[in-house]
Amino acid sequence: MFKTRLISGIVLVIAALVFIIVGGPLLLSVLLAISLIGMRELYSAVRLSGKKTLTQLMAERDVLTKRVSVLQEVFKHASSSSSERYSRSEIKYVTTVDVKALRKQIDKLSAQLRQLDIEIQSINFSTELI
Repeated sequence: MFKTRLISGIVLVIAALVFIIVGGPLLLSVLLAISLIGMRELYSAVRLSGKKTLTQLMAERDVLTKRVSVLQEVFKHASSSSSERYSRSEIKYVTTVDVKALRKQIDKLSAQLRQLDIEIQSINFSTELI
C-alpha cells in the first residue's frame, strides 16, 4: 500500500511539473484536480480506531446536522402555541407530536453530533500533513 501511494505521489508531482511549464487555464484545472485527489488520498489514509475514514466521519456529521435541523424545525412548529383563533367557530390546531420526546431525541442527536465533531477536530489536529 505504501509503494502504491509513493508511486502515485511521484506521478502527481511529475504531472504537476509538466503542467506548470505549460501554464494557463490548463494549469489551473489540473492543479485543482491534483489538490482534490490529494485531499481524497489524505482523508482515506487517515483512519480512526473504529476503522472509519475521515471522509466517512464527515459524511456522518453532515447527516446528523441535517437530521437535527429538520427535527428542530418540527419542534419549533409543534411547540408554538400561537393559535390564531378569533372565535370558537374557527378551526382549532392540536399538536399531534409528543414535544417532550422530540426534545429528548433532538438533545440525543445533538450530543452525538458534538461528540463526532470533537472526534473530527482531534483527527485534524493530530494528523501530520508532511
